[in-house]
Amino acid sequence: DKFAKPLTDLLLATLNLRSAHSANPEALKIIYSSLELMCKVFNSLNSQDLPEFFEDNMKTWMPAFHELLVSDVPALKTDGDDESGVLEMLRSQICDNITLYAQKYDEEFGPFMQQFVTAVWELLVNTGQQPKFDALVTNALQFLSTVAGRQQYRNLFEDPQVLASICEKVIVPNMDFRGELLMSMSFKY
Repeated sequence: DKFAKPLTDLLLATLNLRSAHSANPEALKIIYSSLELMCKVFNSLNSQDLPEFFEDNMKTWMPAFHELLVSDVPALKTDGDDESGVLEMLRSQICDNITLYAQKYDEEFGPFMQQFVTAVWELLVNTGQQPKFDALVTNALQFLSTVAGRQQYRNLFEDPQVLASICEKVIVPNMDFRGELLMSMSFKY
């Protein structure tokens, strides 16, 4: 009760800092690392039950999550293939958060579902095969798997063109399993 509002205020203030420091890559790293930590705290506060404050403020958090998933921040792109950058870690955490909501709070999360399915799908299509994207791809695929498994959202995946596109653009390109990816994945049936 005492932490949710200050966390939400901090989220909004930190989001506003992005434009003020858009030309400073070091400041952006700190800002996006802070956003990732806020997303982890959000997940922790929502993991047992949906607090009333977060239910009442989904129109603040979900658009912020969506914006962070779809925004391109060239200054945060990393050169190496192996180590995840702050942007990949933030997006991975957001996928983890929306998976939690899709699993546990699908009624409240329903109005946001279509936009997140589209955003995550596009994110996967545009994500490379480098090891630095493994956690992001794993969490994004977990989200799509969770949504596809829900009866009320099957209509999002029933069109044969959608299924063919998912297979062609998302699943097949991500089937190149490396040993380290297999170690990091946990398959849930």
